Amino acid sequence: MATKLCFVTTGATAPFTALIESILSQASLNELIKCKVTHVFIQYGTAKDVYEASAKAARDYLKQDGKEGQLEIDGMDFDSGGLRKQFKLVRETNGLAISHAGSGSILEALRFEVPLIVVPNTALLDNHQAELAIAMDHHNYLIHGNIK
Repeated sequence: MATKLCFVTTGATAPFTALIESILSQASLNELIKCKVTHVFIQYGTAKDVYEASAKAARDYLKQDGKEGQLEIDGMDFDSGGLRKQFKLVRETNGLAISHAGSGSILEALRFEVPLIVVPNTALLDNHQAELAIAMDHHNYLIHGNIK
């Protein structure tokens, strides 16, 4: 059971490998630990290979940096049943969610009233995710983030 969960969802239709790599970067891991996050759970969708390589590198870094055991890293494929369980756990652990800027994921997170950082996948053709993230941030529903 996570003490404080950071749930990351990358979407179901288009793999968002840059978000996976960013969350599991050394800089992000250090910030998550500073925020007292104890468990990162990534819904990686079709990018299992990227998740596994990035998670291994992240675990190796934590071990080498003396932070092994401070942050658990787990992942899952796409769940056709939705993400309700994960958002409920975020709420119960006073955690946070980091999501691609898909409307379904945003609305589900807002229903559970969890803190939400949205990172648009700018590689998508029409960049509609950025428009949605900017508008929702403007109205203080979420924080519009970027891959960096």
